Amino acid sequence: MPYEDYVKTYNIDSCNKLFNIIQGKGDYQDIRENFIFRGVKNISYTLIPSVLRKLKDSKNYLITEFIEDSYRSNITLHNEKNKSRRIGQIDKYNNITRRDKNNLDHVTSLDEADIKKEMKILLKFLDYADKSGLHVPFNERIRENIHRQTDYKSKPEYFDCWPDISYLEIISLAQHYGLPTRALDWTYDYKVALYFAVIGVLDEEKGTEKDCLLWALNYKKFENNYQGRSALWGNFPLNFYRPEYNKNPNLAAQKGLFTILIDYYEKFDKRPLNLKQPLDKVLAKILDYNKKPERSNENESVYKVWNLNEFTMDDNEKIFYKFIIPGKIKSKILRELYIEGYSEEYLFPGYSGVALSIENRVKLDKKLNK
Repeated sequence: MPYEDYVKTYNIDSCNKLFNIIQGKGDYQDIRENFIFRGVKNISYTLIPSVLRKLKDSKNYLITEFIEDSYRSNITLHNEKNKSRRIGQIDKYNNITRRDKNNLDHVTSLDEADIKKEMKILLKFLDYADKSGLHVPFNERIRENIHRQTDYKSKPEYFDCWPDISYLEIISLAQHYGLPTRALDWTYDYKVALYFAVIGVLDEEKGTEKDCLLWALNYKKFENNYQGRSALWGNFPLNFYRPEYNKNPNLAAQKGLFTILIDYYEKFDKRPLNLKQPLDKVLAKILDYNKKPERSNENESVYKVWNLNEFTMDDNEKIFYKFIIPGKIKSKILRELYIEGYSEEYLFPGYSGVALSIENRVKLDKKLNK
């Protein structure tokens, strides 16, 4: 089945049309209860988690410097079949160099190298936060390794997949505060997601506004097919994770949750799909394999790697909705959101949210009155 059988795309020309589709008015089906939403401020951005994007494409100097500092202890790639044979050193972009150094952190695949890098970022985040007196999620094993900024028990002999369940709360916290992780932010409230899709218009010159996206993901379909279980229990690579709201007022106000694709050490060389593709393409390909009546060897490998059960879909049912929003209507949508109370003082509780709301309302008024 083609990609379009799983992903329905709408071109939006007004705020009313968008709300009517999502709310199920007219001939549309209400998707608010069964879907979660993600706003993307630039149409060129894909559903690839930040840590899996190429670092050289990052324009955020502070995050780039943070990552580079986390990678100072370079990693060496060893041959899978002959682990005593050194292939080369891996730099922060996952390029293999031929420089030979002693006392390097040894891995046997580029996937494992990525995991080591992710772990260094997370543990450095915890180290800085803990030294600043901030609350960090408690985990006995991770607590033992904060000062080392590496987790020696992260190797395959200790657990099977990454991220391990003990890291999910830490990943969600780091992701929410802007560090690169393999999580994607979502919300149960489509208007919250819409805010994050259009708010960038305040920093764009009139006439140069970029188109943006609102994504909707049918998370209930996965819960119904897999009884709420996730890849952590061997059923499917997609995991939905909602952190404790009582410890994060911003996340609570935004009704946030995260999707995380779980990877298995033992399956790096067996999986038929690259999990570093955009989430919509990954899920469409996996489900497409599942629907084929005649399984080729390739199809069989999907079943063996991810233990897929029969995944049922109703006629015309979709996994994703993709709403393309033209830049020229972003200001009007933002005004509607402000009128309905979806503004900074609501989404970012506290004095800073109130101050930001005042500043942004002034910017929006100027933009609409030009």
